[in-house]
Amino acid sequence: MLLTRSIAIVPTFCVAFFSDIEDLTDINDILNAFMSVLLPFAVIPAVSFASHRLIMGRHKTGGFMMWFCAGFSVAVIGINTYFMADFVQEDMPQEWYVFAGMALLAVFYFALIAYLLVYMFICMGWESLCEVGWVRRYYWVEDFINDNEKRRRAEVKA
Repeated sequence: MLLTRSIAIVPTFCVAFFSDIEDLTDINDILNAFMSVLLPFAVIPAVSFASHRLIMGRHKTGGFMMWFCAGFSVAVIGINTYFMADFVQEDMPQEWYVFAGMALLAVFYFALIAYLLVYMFICMGWESLCEVGWVRRYYWVEDFINDNEKRRRAEVKA
């Protein structure tokens, strides 16, 4: 473990020791922006996993915490959107190709987030989405469908 920590710490220490404080501040700002963009890709799958009744069983996240975490995810995505739009307007060159490139990246970014959000909603209990054709085509929801059919059969027998 000491070897792996050293591999991570030694280059960081060298950059910090041989750099000016302004350079470190700029690097820190860039890393914070990068992490805020990546945060939804960690939070949404974590909420999905914790809310997944077939994986977590009786230990799945309760209603309040599940919706609190989902709201937090939406807030983070909203804050990221605001700051990225502000960054493009203030700090990027005001040229059409810059806006076009940023628009393409934004569409790709939000498409990925939307893909994750649909599965998160299914895991949170909106299982009727599993019956929609495009959801069945692009998501692995067979476990939900099979389990729901088993539940229906059990209800009919009872």
